[in-house]
Amino acid sequence: MSLHALNADPASQPTFPYTTTGWLDGGDGGSGDELCPSQEALPYPLPPDARCGEMQEHLHELVRGLTWDPCFRKLQSLLFSRPNLIPTVLDVGSGSGCWIIEMAKFLPGVQCYGCDLVPVTNVLTEPNVSIEVRNIRSGLGCPDGSYDVIHARNVAIGVPEYEKFVSNAARALRPAGLLSLTEWTRTIEMADSTLLEDRAPRAYAFLIALENILGHICHIKSVLPLLNGAIHGERLFARSMPITRRFYVGDWPVGSSDRHDGIRMRDVLIEFAKSMREFLGKYLITPLVDDLIEGFVSDLNTVSPMYTTYHTVHAMRAAH
Repeated sequence: MSLHALNADPASQPTFPYTTTGWLDGGDGGSGDELCPSQEALPYPLPPDARCGEMQEHLHELVRGLTWDPCFRKLQSLLFSRPNLIPTVLDVGSGSGCWIIEMAKFLPGVQCYGCDLVPVTNVLTEPNVSIEVRNIRSGLGCPDGSYDVIHARNVAIGVPEYEKFVSNAARALRPAGLLSLTEWTRTIEMADSTLLEDRAPRAYAFLIALENILGHICHIKSVLPLLNGAIHGERLFARSMPITRRFYVGDWPVGSSDRHDGIRMRDVLIEFAKSMREFLGKYLITPLVDDLIEGFVSDLNTVSPMYTTYHTVHAMRAAH
């Protein structure tokens, strides 16, 4: 199925906007730690600080293309085909706010909303964007049929009830609305068909330790079966399109235009590992945590060729 098929316009749409409370309209979202609760109070393993926000900005530049075009085209088509009803988009897990702020800038006629556990670290300069502090484990906090597009990136690592989140998102979509999800697999593989545990055993040890804690203690499932199961188990979706994308990790391939992105992805993954120190420290002794992170960083800086994988699903709600 082509992406253009996702832009089918519904025959009828519920009215909008509805009234909410707690939206952070415009103004300065803050610059980091001083506005954030401690990580102990949050169900998400990454720390809500400015350093993590910077990592999210760099990651956005790398993986933006996975979800941008389908969401942009869907909303753009509604501006022309449904001029009497303002298109709406919700970005779940906004992080630094980079995705939803950029969408608001390029589509000033669209009302853009975001939500995250903590205030965003970017200044909200566009008049058509608002971001709410919300824990999506408690629901999306909106009536059914509120949004034309819902986007979420890398939220599965903090949502054990991911199927429930997808179900809530499906109901929050208007008829023929688009749900766009993309998640990192939390894996790294060797591009030359050798095994990561043989070539980069310390990077492998970090990833296994993380996955064991997430899976056995936090009940966070592996990404691919989680995405597929959540989408296929939701009867409100009429069709879906899965996409798998591999990203180079490290200083390779030499002589390729992708080499720069490989270096940037390596830097993002290293920052991710360092940001997990507090989370891992809840379950492992400090010297072991430090050794796992140090080993991960060392292997990513010295072993090649590596790649990591993102899984994306675009799902369209039935038109009626």
